[in-house]
Amino acid sequence: MLTRVWREGVAPLLAPLGFDHSAGYLRKLGADYVWVVEIQPEGEQRFGVGLGIHYPSLMSAVLADPAQAHLQSKCEPPLWEICAHQTTLAQLAKRKNFRWTVAANTDLKRVIEEVTILLLEAGLPWLGQRKDWRSVLTDPQARYREWADLDR
Repeated sequence: MLTRVWREGVAPLLAPLGFDHSAGYLRKLGADYVWVVEIQPEGEQRFGVGLGIHYPSLMSAVLADPAQAHLQSKCEPPLWEICAHQTTLAQLAKRKNFRWTVAANTDLKRVIEEVTILLLEAGLPWLGQRKDWRSVLTDPQARYREWADLDR
């Protein structure tokens, strides 16, 4: 059921905006960023949605540090967990521990609408504000700030 929400609902609606669909996540390639929208399952019937921004040039600097080599396998395609900026739709909606439940009697159309509306109204604007990797330098929540000086 979780994959139906993604495959039949959210992915086709975001495809015209440049998002490619793969199992469990959507991604959009920019000049020097990848937007990642990922299903975060909790068991078989509950899920949340994670949003992240991956910067290939920044990750190249991170991976130059031998202590970070373990991250390489998570870069292609980039997974939410290695994104420099990360949030969830629950955080953007300011609804702590917000998750969707999808069971046999769930109205899938309603779930798809809720996810899509939150992505369009809160998720895409959040992603759009972080297209430039330099945003890592000014965001105290961003990861990899110590590697963000790409001119060194």
